[in-house]
Amino acid sequence: MGVITTGSIPKLLWPGMNAIWGQSYQDWARKYEEMFDVSSSEKNYEEDAEVPGFGLAPVKAQGASIIYDQTQQQTISRYQHVAYALGFIVTHEEMKDNLYEKKGFNGTKALSRSSPPGKAISRQRSPISRPR
Repeated sequence: MGVITTGSIPKLLWPGMNAIWGQSYQDWARKYEEMFDVSSSEKNYEEDAEVPGFGLAPVKAQGASIIYDQTQQQTISRYQHVAYALGFIVTHEEMKDNLYEKKGFNGTKALSRSSPPGKAISRQRSPISRPR
């Protein structure tokens, strides 16, 4: 378990810091929403079943019986849903001794940027994603 202590970002404990950088880059675009159908679900998983249509209809001769075709289930695709979660812990001493609380490390902002890239990578690598 990762705990942010006074030793994790020691420069926040001393006067003279001009700026903190590394958290204010432009957010990533959600490209996966343009490439895949995205839907929500309340289930643990969902499945799609391929049921193909019929063959080509033959020409029926006058007075002949109709030819009947059949179909059956083919490929099954399972969509296993996942949850994304990440947190951080800050010690009381780190919060108390931090001289740059307003412009220092912003864990909440850092967390808000952690989830979208993970979702995008997961969708692109997933063999069950349905391309548009």
